[in-house]
Amino acid sequence: MPADSVLSLRTWILLVLALIIMCLPRFDKNTFLFPASPGDEVVYRNYVKYFRAEEVTGPLSSASTWRPLVPFLAAYVPFRPLTALNVVNMASLFLALFFLAKILAFFALPRSYIVGGCGLFIFSFPVLYYGTIGYVDPMLVGLVTLGVYLILTRHRLAFTLLLVPGLLAKEGIIVLLLPALYFLIVGGFQRRYWIYPVLWVAIYVGLSVAVRRYAPGISYDSFWIPSVDKFLQNASRSRVWLSALLTFGPPGLIAFMMMARSRCFSSPFRPRRVMLSLGFIAVICTWLFALVTAYVDGRTLWIAYPFTIPLAMIWLYERKHGQRQSPASNPLPSSPDVAAD
Repeated sequence: MPADSVLSLRTWILLVLALIIMCLPRFDKNTFLFPASPGDEVVYRNYVKYFRAEEVTGPLSSASTWRPLVPFLAAYVPFRPLTALNVVNMASLFLALFFLAKILAFFALPRSYIVGGCGLFIFSFPVLYYGTIGYVDPMLVGLVTLGVYLILTRHRLAFTLLLVPGLLAKEGIIVLLLPALYFLIVGGFQRRYWIYPVLWVAIYVGLSVAVRRYAPGISYDSFWIPSVDKFLQNASRSRVWLSALLTFGPPGLIAFMMMARSRCFSSPFRPRRVMLSLGFIAVICTWLFALVTAYVDGRTLWIAYPFTIPLAMIWLYERKHGQRQSPASNPLPSSPDVAAD
């Protein structure tokens, strides 16, 4: 059942207002409540100026210049660069919220659980702390959430096309490939479907090379190369572990418990739960990789929410109503190329 037919207009208005309120304390990287030093938002601001054909006097360097989508869109927003970036980021969070509700509705969860899942997203540490500070991660969260919905509904071509803006937003879109491949295989795989994984790899590799080659400014080759020094540097920073713990949050804890107890893989076989679990595992792997290759914080784990929040809400539903009554056991919508669980 579509999320927009499950939630009333009044509910949507309240959810949107709550999301806006959660973003206000840190909007434009306001340091009144949370002191912070300049970060990558400086490069993204200059990137907006670059797309506006304005004079760029500050830094313009990788890996930030490999993520042109948000600065490009912000260049057309009639505000100063930092505010323009955060207007785009706010719109990205609305996108994530809308498709998260549609994912929860896809599992036929009751309205209260859909609202509860949206609440877990809104009233979370990353929305408050990273939502509107001039970075590009909210766009990635929005596109990953849309990608999960497209995987579930088996819109294969749309998912393939999504990888283009996804990679232009941030390279973390790669977390969608493993769950997408799994769902492609278990969902009535046909020989002609092999074209999709080939296209996914071609888009990711080809576009990555092109972006790195033609990105403006200074390009550093040291990004994404594992290093003991980088690991030790990250391991010695308390912010790495605190931000990871706060971002992981209740949804991550519940999803981890489900996986540890094999609730996601138990009989009867549930491909949708396995798909969400594989997405969660992919996010954990990207965080571990970032731990030894780059400056890391909770933003890397934020993109787990489209996977962990549905798993958490299914667990809460089953805890109250029992596994046999779980809406996650319902068959997928009937379609010529859709296989039921």
